[in-house]
Amino acid sequence: MVTKRIFYLFLVIITFSAAISLSKCGKWGWEDVTSDHEPVLNVFALISLDTTIQSFVRVHQTLGLEEPEKVFVRKDTIWYGEGPYDYWLRDLWESKYLVKDAVVIISDGTNDYVFSYVNFEHEYYWDEETIYLDTLNKFHPEPNTTYFLDVSTTDGKQLTGEVTTPPIPVIYSKQIQDTVYIRKTFTVTWKPLETVHSLIQTSSILYWICGAEQQCVMEPGDSSWTSSIVDCHYYENESSEPDSFMIELRTLDDNFYEYFIKHAWEDEFVSFLLGGGDAGLTIGVEGGYGVFGAIAADRVYRVVVP
Repeated sequence: MVTKRIFYLFLVIITFSAAISLSKCGKWGWEDVTSDHEPVLNVFALISLDTTIQSFVRVHQTLGLEEPEKVFVRKDTIWYGEGPYDYWLRDLWESKYLVKDAVVIISDGTNDYVFSYVNFEHEYYWDEETIYLDTLNKFHPEPNTTYFLDVSTTDGKQLTGEVTTPPIPVIYSKQIQDTVYIRKTFTVTWKPLETVHSLIQTSSILYWICGAEQQCVMEPGDSSWTSSIVDCHYYENESSEPDSFMIELRTLDDNFYEYFIKHAWEDEFVSFLLGGGDAGLTIGVEGGYGVFGAIAADRVYRVVVP
């Protein structure tokens, strides 16, 4: 499902940081903290040329210091048996960072593609994921193409952005042996990528195999990568059976690389997965915070032997 692939993308590429809020304590107790901050949009928009991940736009907003982070929505009944009292009630809350009434448009300069809000219910928050998708399946992005983003709300907030999609990588699959032995190094080569960063990563599919999960950020112009041999003598519970093995190469546009790779450990970085709308980096967008990025990918599948 698209949401699982979206979160998979976050987990394997993005290094997350948490925003820490500091409070002031006066001599006689806690001081009231006020702010004249005007909320603005905080957006993560991704154009994907990876066939396993759908392009999406996630829309949050920043909040003033006086505003609550969540509001009560309703109570929900959870049944765990067939008896009349086999249930319990839970409170459903909604984050005020979420923006569900936005008009989201991605354009190639000629055609406009409207992204619609899709309702995903979360375990603890009602409607936790404010994700906008191309529900009409009209948006089919091309490599090396400039796209424009426009996000606006009924209360006057607006954010715009621009990104140029990266080329689609091509792994030279015929140069990779049919069976990869994880205790030996192997080399992956691909069509040279002169202008963009890329990310190569490998993983076993069904079982955890020590040394199978590796990744490396490649510089523009790089066209090969050689695996490392991992010291696995500490691991006793790993699988000893052969498994399917995925070799994945992603190209990253400059915006995506700057936000999620180069600046991933900086204090101002914002984790979109944490559900916050705090101010952070602004890369590829104007009028608010966030990033408008793009990725592409190629994959090769082999057999791996521990």
